[in-house]
Amino acid sequence: MKKLLLVGLRSCAHCLRVVAFLNTEDEKQKVEVGLDPWEGRELARIYHRQKDATSLTELLRHLLDVCGYVPRMVIFDCGEDEVLVARLLVDKDGEIQTRFCSPSLGLRLSVAAGALVYATDELFVRRQLLFHTPFFEDGSTDLLEAKPRGI
Repeated sequence: MKKLLLVGLRSCAHCLRVVAFLNTEDEKQKVEVGLDPWEGRELARIYHRQKDATSLTELLRHLLDVCGYVPRMVIFDCGEDEVLVARLLVDKDGEIQTRFCSPSLGLRLSVAAGALVYATDELFVRRQLLFHTPFFEDGSTDLLEAKPRGI
């Protein structure tokens, strides 16, 4: 497994989806996670530590806290049907439990909770099957500052 860092968030000029860019620590490999525009704005607010009482991610994080679940790690991997999946590892009374979720939700929860993000080696082997290659024209919107940030 390789640790990932969130390094950027931009809008694709073709499909208008927001794409979150995560690089390995050595910056040799990357993972792109597609988000709808609302999820992209929410991730940008969470990244910049802007509290938003209406955020679904903040509500889910609060519910996890109330139930005694602490998000520890998100692992991106290949699903059985060749799609990008996320495994959220949560700590419940000292026991680590795994929950599957969408990559976008896993990424948003990891940023909100300060959990680490990893990708399996298998993911990089199959990356050509999984990732949308975003197209950027001049003037595309950057939603995050261009600075690497550990999650």
